[in-house]
Amino acid sequence: RQPVLEAAIVIDTSGSMSAKQLDAALCETGSVMAATGQRTVRVISCDTTPTVHALSVSSLRSAALMGGGGTDMCAGLEAAHKLRPRPRLVVVFTDGLTPWPRDVPAGVQHIIVVIGPSTDLPDWALEVHIPMDISQ
Repeated sequence: RQPVLEAAIVIDTSGSMSAKQLDAALCETGSVMAATGQRTVRVISCDTTPTVHALSVSSLRSAALMGGGGTDMCAGLEAAHKLRPRPRLVVVFTDGLTPWPRDVPAGVQHIIVVIGPSTDLPDWALEVHIPMDISQ
């Protein structure tokens, strides 16, 4: 038996995220699901407006992520924090070119995964970088 950690995923779907970066985010979402023991996960696609999806492992590859405009991960994080049951872990996949909130709720762990070049990130999150040549 494995305990299930309630997690939510926020995927940056702004115009600056390439198809290659979005594919990487979906692939890594499957890894988060395996690590947390979740069969389904709540995924929030967000450019400046969040859209909540409930995805299973089998639906990850066919996920229709909404977005393509500007970038504001503050909106995506706010939507994640309002989910019920409240997630204990929020993972954000992004290129990092976004504003971040000053504070986040206590009791929720945050991991920001930057796909591509490193950027400055808030100190309230664990930082993970996936180096990727996004020019192709």
